[in-house]
Amino acid sequence: MKTLIAYFSAEGTTAKLAQALAGITKADLFEIKPEQPYTAADIKWTNPLARCNREKIGKKDVPIQGKVDNWDQYDLIYLGFPIWYYGAPILSRPSVRDTTGAGRAFPSLLRQAAATSGRRRKS
Repeated sequence: MKTLIAYFSAEGTTAKLAQALAGITKADLFEIKPEQPYTAADIKWTNPLARCNREKIGKKDVPIQGKVDNWDQYDLIYLGFPIWYYGAPILSRPSVRDTTGAGRAFPSLLRQAAATSGRRRKS
């Protein structure tokens, strides 16, 4: 069974998870990267004018670098991303839409940080 792990990592944590899983499963890796890289200010969700907030509200695709040339060669595709606003970042949409999805499993590799009493708790 041929496996792919396609992931977006804003701060490196999801990348570490994806790389660890690829090491165990012998999967191919594809990093989903925006054409315009995110800065720390871009992903500061507490700022209503931050890029991540504008993208979520605008619901427009975020252009990404590169693509997977042949999704059909994979039987199993893991999609990894941090949770932004209780869901996938807009950045991950074009990658998923490029697949036909027919006959494949798409388990998610997620990373969530929750704000609790002014502190971030990672899970």
